[in-house]
Amino acid sequence: MCGDSLIDKFTTTDEKVVRLKTLLDSAFEVNKHATVRIDAHEKHAAPLVAWLSHKPIYHDRTVVIFYTYGYNSGSEFALAVNQADVIAT
Repeated sequence: MCGDSLIDKFTTTDEKVVRLKTLLDSAFEVNKHATVRIDAHEKHAAPLVAWLSHKPIYHDRTVVIFYTYGYNSGSEFALAVNQADVIAT
């Protein structure tokens, strides 16, 4: 960066990070026909898709966007989803 680091610009707040389930449930409470787009970091995409796969309430209601640089094929990504160690809570 040009002289300013992100750490110098970081501001501590009292705000809390909302759990994804809480956020999704809130969005669908406001609009039951909504489609939610989730932008995931490459390494979080497979566990996120695995978690969502255990949540039928979110099927056909969520879109996961991520860069595929870490996967050579759709089959490789599907294998990563199947191997993801997620708790379906």
